[in-house]
Amino acid sequence: MAEIKIVSRNHKDLKYIPVSGASGGVSPYGAVLVAFFHDHMDVPDEAIIDVQGNVASERPGIAPAQVIRDYLMGMQLTREQAWSIGAWLQQKAKEAGYDPAAAGTPPPPAHKWN
Repeated sequence: MAEIKIVSRNHKDLKYIPVSGASGGVSPYGAVLVAFFHDHMDVPDEAIIDVQGNVASERPGIAPAQVIRDYLMGMQLTREQAWSIGAWLQQKAKEAGYDPAAAGTPPPPAHKWN
């Protein structure tokens, strides 16, 4: 039997990013396409600084009432890779405490990323 040794290491550009969801589909050639996105509120257009003597305090301006969906990265996978990664993600979700029978209950608090 042949043996292959795989050495794992973190690439210098590895980043962990918050993800709200994913969208995608299947290419005409059978590849699975997925794009990960992060939903967040828009930032205010301006800030107001109140100065009284030598004390300054900031008031946020008015932010547009809209949710911004930023697409952060996309991947192209074979159908086998997509199936394998999907199974791995479901297993990790169960290990993290997800109970499919209790679907619809609020999830635990999200991790705060730096």
